Amino acid sequence: MQNIFNINEGRLILSINQIIRNIGFSILTLFIPIYLLTIGFSINQVLLYFLFEAISIILFSPLSLIFSKKFGYKYILLFNLILVLIWLIFLNLIPIIRNSIYLIAIIAGIEIAFYYLPLNSSIARNAKKEENKNHFDKYNAFSRLSYLIGPIFGGIIFLNMGFDILIYITMFFLILSALPILYLKNHLPNHNISIKRVYQLYKTHKNYFFACIFNNIFLYAEAIIWPIYLFYNLKFTIINIGFSGALFGFGSIIFSLIFENLDKKRDKYIFLKIGGILYILIWISRIYFTSSISAYLLSTLAGLATAMIAIPFIGITYSKAEEEDIEDFLFFKEIPVFIGRIILLITIIFLADKFIIAFVLSALATLGFVLMKLRK
Repeated sequence: MQNIFNINEGRLILSINQIIRNIGFSILTLFIPIYLLTIGFSINQVLLYFLFEAISIILFSPLSLIFSKKFGYKYILLFNLILVLIWLIFLNLIPIIRNSIYLIAIIAGIEIAFYYLPLNSSIARNAKKEENKNHFDKYNAFSRLSYLIGPIFGGIIFLNMGFDILIYITMFFLILSALPILYLKNHLPNHNISIKRVYQLYKTHKNYFFACIFNNIFLYAEAIIWPIYLFYNLKFTIINIGFSGALFGFGSIIFSLIFENLDKKRDKYIFLKIGGILYILIWISRIYFTSSISAYLLSTLAGLATAMIAIPFIGITYSKAEEEDIEDFLFFKEIPVFIGRIILLITIIFLADKFIIAFVLSALATLGFVLMKLRK
């Protein structure tokens, strides 16, 4: 099957699923920490929510592989719909069941573990090597469009209709996103991964492992800490935060489109370094420039820098997964993701000047990422 993405039928199904799912989450995820703050939770309680979520992801990822081995990726992706709807229902009830906030975080982590591991394995299984390397950029630019529009609409809906309506709309898109999966061919993992195998992959891909830790420190700070900082310190309104998120999406789209049209012979991985250097300057600037205009500008530049890093880095990830057993490598990748998020969250939970510490830590992590050699 030929299509706008120039990829095979299985990859097209997964791309449609991701695009629709991204539309649903683009109006919601930016506002989850803000919502928790508005209903009376402290910053530390909100950070602990995301800490429990991160721990849950790594703990339940092996279970996701076990169930994938038994039922196949297709049915785990469909089962994920049940998990994500349960999470959203409980999230909507959180003002009533406040003491269950960390249980809700654990459910969120389970949902993530039961989506991204089967999804990424299915993507790699349903694509040829040249598709993973050369056609991700077109899907990526199209998918990121939702993060240009979503935050603004999300902010307007949140402010005028309430967070519950935001959740209901997200649920609609998630149900819709599951429909293409019904037409996906089912694949099973080749075998169960062992601790020994994880250690072997660590020794082989040590630079990638640490780059992934650094990458997740500064990207998670962007996704969670920056919106909280805008709301708590700069006193941004819901609409202001949505506009900031849209500018981030705009910056991402700009580079995605540039990346897609670059000469295929050009070494695109140089953008990892350029994007990293730009991100270091962004984190340092956030310490000293605290006006609304500077925040908007830095959000736009952060979107640009994120895309400069993320697009080539995802290409590196799939290339390395193809060199190894796909399921083994993608499970192995979740470990540094978990470590990076834990380092960030635990550090700022226990320190007083949370935002400055988060910005400095993110700048240092970005520097570490830039210094990593990801080529053989």
